[in-house]
Amino acid sequence: MSGKTDRPEHAEGGRWEVSALLAELRRRISEHEIPPGGKLKEQELAQEFGISRTRVREALAALETRGLVERIPNRGAIVRRFELGQVFEIYDVREVLEGLAVRRAVENADPGVWTAFLEECDAEFERRITSGQIELYETYFNRLRKTIIEAAANPVLKAMLDSVQDQTQIIMRRVLVLPGRVEHGLTNLRRLLEAMAAGRAEEAEQLRRLGIRSAIEDLKRYQRFVL
Repeated sequence: MSGKTDRPEHAEGGRWEVSALLAELRRRISEHEIPPGGKLKEQELAQEFGISRTRVREALAALETRGLVERIPNRGAIVRRFELGQVFEIYDVREVLEGLAVRRAVENADPGVWTAFLEECDAEFERRITSGQIELYETYFNRLRKTIIEAAANPVLKAMLDSVQDQTQIIMRRVLVLPGRVEHGLTNLRRLLEAMAAGRAEEAEQLRRLGIRSAIEDLKRYQRFVL
């Protein structure tokens, strides 16, 4: 894990702050650039990002708190592996949290926010996704999810959702390419946005939970291809 790394705009003087290092390591782990079981070596990270090992340890401790890393005696920090039962437990929590976030977002935000998202989800959008442009769906949904969390306006809920997102992101990507998953996802997404745009907060909450539950069922059905 060495070599030159592009610095983000918020890293001043060529030195990464702990928050920037944490964000980059979260990205690498979620995208499997650092796979489960991979080592996070303090000295290498300190050299790559131009910061002290003390700051690296702070970032690793934050990753451990988020459930992405575990400390193993005589081995150091290792990217955590998730067993199947743990994945289902995390999804159970995610269902409740995301449902709550949707309800609060609908209660707090102008319906026009969700109408705009609904208008983007048109026939051409669906055609492009079902033809194989999965990254378009992922980008769109991540933007929607971010807007929902901001509109929910609950810092505790946001922190919990960020942690769950970190732990499930790679699984979510794999579920998305399962047979029929994109079509199911688009149908659920449109129903969700219609309820949100109409201001039906409780219905929107239940639809979001239903969407996650549907993903869990597909994960169980095709688990040997995903995990």
